[in-house]
Amino acid sequence: MRRIGAVAAMLMVAGCSAGPALPAADQAVERFRKQYEARQFAEIYREAAPEFRLGTPEADLVKQMSQWREGLGSFRSAPPSGWRLRDGGRVLHLVFDSTFEKGKAMEKFAFKVDGSKVALLEYEVEAAGAPAQ
Repeated sequence: MRRIGAVAAMLMVAGCSAGPALPAADQAVERFRKQYEARQFAEIYREAAPEFRLGTPEADLVKQMSQWREGLGSFRSAPPSGWRLRDGGRVLHLVFDSTFEKGKAMEKFAFKVDGSKVALLEYEVEAAGAPAQ
């Protein structure tokens, strides 16, 4: 039996379709988490959408992600808590109630959608009730 990602399963239950972008976003979040664990923050930056890179210098992202990694610790789990499509289906937002080694956080991803391909457009994490974007 083929594994269906948590986000894909959530959307199927909701009865709504995000088209081929949904499995791609699920895979992108999984890849992001592996890169986070391996501290491959520069790779996250390089694989993000051009709009993401225009708004954030690489050194700033690497520094911020390093601080989050030190503060939150290793990723543990993240049940999805919400999603939405906007801009005529060109942007897919995913929200997760995430658990890390050192506490809980709300993670918000936005992906630029181009058919069945997605690229990270925004990432935000709120830990201990304080925004850490």
